[in-house]
Amino acid sequence: MRSRQIAIATCCLLAGGLAIAGFKADAPVGLDIAGRSAYATMAGARNSPDGAQFMLCALQGTTSGLHGYCTVRDANGIQRRCTTTNQHLLEVIKSIKDTSHIYFTWDENDTCTRIEATFSSVYGPKL
Repeated sequence: MRSRQIAIATCCLLAGGLAIAGFKADAPVGLDIAGRSAYATMAGARNSPDGAQFMLCALQGTTSGLHGYCTVRDANGIQRRCTTTNQHLLEVIKSIKDTSHIYFTWDENDTCTRIEATFSSVYGPKL
């Protein structure tokens, strides 16, 4: 009976270990003002130790149409935002999840020129 209890306990410990295994790659906010680009994973920004970082992409609809924007703030409190009405970029914003890696660029008028959302098991959910 004792050996069975030990076997069950061992299995439980091993199963628990498997639940936390796997490659993880959350990224805090990266902001390149000169290059007009920014990136982060949603979890990496949310779980950053400084309490300043965030990544936000959103859609807003009105009777005149739909527009979207992405906003980011880094650990130094530097914030950038771009806006778009481009249908392709709006589709990307619609697809963003809490396990997404977001990368976006903007032009001299703060108009989004590129928005990428990457989904992968390596990017954890924001906790």
